[in-house]
Amino acid sequence: MAVEQLDPLEIIAPAPTAAAKSSLRRPRAKVTANGTPLRWQRVEVVNTANHQADQFVVELPLFDPKAANDWKWWASTSPIEIEISVGFEDEKGSLGQLAPLVTGPADRVEMLPLSANAAARGGGRGAMLSVSGSDYSTALMNSTLTNQYEGQALTPNQIITQIAANHPELTLDMSAVSDSVGADYNDQLGRLVLHMSEWDMITALADHEGWRVRMVGKTLKVEPKSDPSSGASSSASGKGYLLSYTRDKDGTVKSNCLALRLARALSIAGGVTAVVQAHDMSTGEDANRAKATVG
Repeated sequence: MAVEQLDPLEIIAPAPTAAAKSSLRRPRAKVTANGTPLRWQRVEVVNTANHQADQFVVELPLFDPKAANDWKWWASTSPIEIEISVGFEDEKGSLGQLAPLVTGPADRVEMLPLSANAAARGGGRGAMLSVSGSDYSTALMNSTLTNQYEGQALTPNQIITQIAANHPELTLDMSAVSDSVGADYNDQLGRLVLHMSEWDMITALADHEGWRVRMVGKTLKVEPKSDPSSGASSSASGKGYLLSYTRDKDGTVKSNCLALRLARALSIAGGVTAVVQAHDMSTGEDANRAKATVG
């Protein structure tokens, strides 16, 4: 999702003129840095549903005399927490309550003091400052887990709780997950985790249980996966986005997207072959060997 500011700069993008209005609802956004609202120019958020961190980019004028924080603050302050909230206008141009879209630490602050340099980056509005980062799931992605769960009747709920306890800055919010981890071998439970990130461990357990993991601010939420057939379009409710595109016989296009790009990777279109070797923990010997080809 990308939102571009209009001039003059405001904390929340101003409503368009009547001539600029269309049948599409106009997105509006508010951005804060360590709780202070920013007079931004452009905001871009990449929201994923495949076990990856949501990413954001915020661009704002480098020498804005009305800005709460000057370039010296951006050059010396750490950490910087960015929070982006969005909303949509109704048909009358009124803005309802803004909903939090992403919250996370800034990973990179880039200053472009020359207008030509900014234009080359796509800014085109003179000297600018670019702030990029991702949500708080990166704290779990950057932490490696090495552990052996053997002879322990631990549930996924307990394992995820143990992992989340390593990050006191995060809050865990999950429904009951009661299945045991691993498989039974002579009345024992076993699973060896070697050099796996905490995030990969959590998402692997959630996938096994049919649950979805996502970050909401500083809260790690584990919840049931949505039904793809429901046609839901709200990420905040735990249901994915539904993209619509139709083209009538007369060439009329209807879509809820501003832009749409479809691609096919020919390099992997020929199929992939995977070989899986099973290991029997009770005997210490290799068991069945399976081979599958997809595509």
